Amino acid sequence: MFTQDIDGDTALHNAIILKDEETSIRLINLAPTQAWLSSRNLLFQTPLHLAALTDQTHVLKHLIIAGADVTFRDKHGNTALHIACRDGLVRVVETLLTPAPNLMPQHLWDGVQYQQEPPNFGIHNYDGLTCLHLAAVNKHLNIIETLVKYDINLNMKDLKTGKTILHGSCERNDTELVSFLLRHRTCDINARTYCNSTPFDVARARSNIVICEALAAAGAKYGQQSDSD
Repeated sequence: MFTQDIDGDTALHNAIILKDEETSIRLINLAPTQAWLSSRNLLFQTPLHLAALTDQTHVLKHLIIAGADVTFRDKHGNTALHIACRDGLVRVVETLLTPAPNLMPQHLWDGVQYQQEPPNFGIHNYDGLTCLHLAAVNKHLNIIETLVKYDINLNMKDLKTGKTILHGSCERNDTELVSFLLRHRTCDINARTYCNSTPFDVARARSNIVICEALAAAGAKYGQQSDSD
């Protein structure tokens, strides 16, 4: 029951894939060790990854309170939170961000070290993207709104270019996300990429007048302007 098959999957992996909630929870409760709950298959997916992918929040809750590691990454460097933000799974995101004692207090396990608060939003996948970047790239504004409630840093940069999600939204001409970000004072409207570009520089390069006007109205600067102040 607790061994891995040729694909590296355990019985728990397979139960989650089949969406057999009853069996999944029974196996979680029978886990021989806390580490077994975070066993990785050949794709480096843990049961937590699979529960997130299949939008099974009840199984997620049981995994978390049993001590499954929420920071493990799959072969692409994605945590379960990355996957949920990429796929727009709001319930999964909220479950992953809720402290274990608040999920199902009556089921907490003795001796388990739960994830720290606040959650580690700064984990980058192997493309250099955080969960916030994935939500923005896939235009999941509702996910970003949820992350903001948990005090996520809106100015995190990707590791390849140094772009924040404001840079990215200007690059993609995503006026809705630009407007959302400009309403949050914690968003750095003059953030610099690794090549020294501001969001305004990116918007000008894309010739998006609407976004340029919105940025200018908010006090954004371009080129060397923000270095002279």
